[in-house]
Amino acid sequence: MTTPSAQPAVAGQPDAAGPEQGAARRRGFDAGAWWMMALPPAATFLIMLWGITGASYWRDEAATMSAAQRPLGNLLRTLGNIDAVHGAYYLLIWVMVHLSGTGELVTRLPSAVAMAGAAAAVAAIGRRLVSPRAGLASGLVFAVLPEVSLYGQDARPYAIVVALASLASYLLVRAMQDDAGARPRWLAGYAVCLAFLGIVDMFGLLLIAAHAVTVGRWCLRATAPGTSGSRDRGNRTGAARSLALGWLAAAVAGFLLASPVLAVGFGQRGTLSWLPPPGLGTVES
Repeated sequence: MTTPSAQPAVAGQPDAAGPEQGAARRRGFDAGAWWMMALPPAATFLIMLWGITGASYWRDEAATMSAAQRPLGNLLRTLGNIDAVHGAYYLLIWVMVHLSGTGELVTRLPSAVAMAGAAAAVAAIGRRLVSPRAGLASGLVFAVLPEVSLYGQDARPYAIVVALASLASYLLVRAMQDDAGARPRWLAGYAVCLAFLGIVDMFGLLLIAAHAVTVGRWCLRATAPGTSGSRDRGNRTGAARSLALGWLAAAVAGFLLASPVLAVGFGQRGTLSWLPPPGLGTVES
């Protein structure tokens, strides 16, 4: 019969055996063989490269190329009037174009690399939440999704958004799993990741709402009545409060770091006249 101290810990669920035994289990975490970690990002990258130059630039990619081929001063002035929300991505592609040319491989390669990074993060989350095999399976399933290939071969910022969102989710998992001493560094990385996410695409910060639900559920489990003594429950309540406050501080910090770009983007919200503001009628339809 398996004793409680031998049961595996689950991310997002407080450790019933106590902080000390939980920390010991995390120190003995089995990431699996090296190839199980390397295969998802490698497979994703190879799939992204397959046919990456097959299609010509479409309308939105043409907008990227128009921005990337401008003189730097001209591009910065343009971003002051329109598309500031894509400014960081345009500057990245501007560098790529001026170093290596305007071919489809050059301009779409950052998206392919980003999707490979996202696959690595997805697989890492699976390893942490379940097992090395689950991480491998989740990373490989991610690699073959049609939407992943669509945006992984697109000279637009959306693959980078996916990579940053996946990395932020992994950092949050680590913050929930690790002890209080290690948590600040994971939350600091989480805040920086959220900042970059908001800078690349402001709508990516909607991820904070999903993470709020995740942290809230973790805290409810931590404070739920159980068979443990009142002292242990008090410790778990304190740990839940510490995580909730730390996560909230990191989320606010990430939002504030991205706020200059968000403010400029909000000021440019009327530049795309063919996109009407959503209203109640939009929801009803």
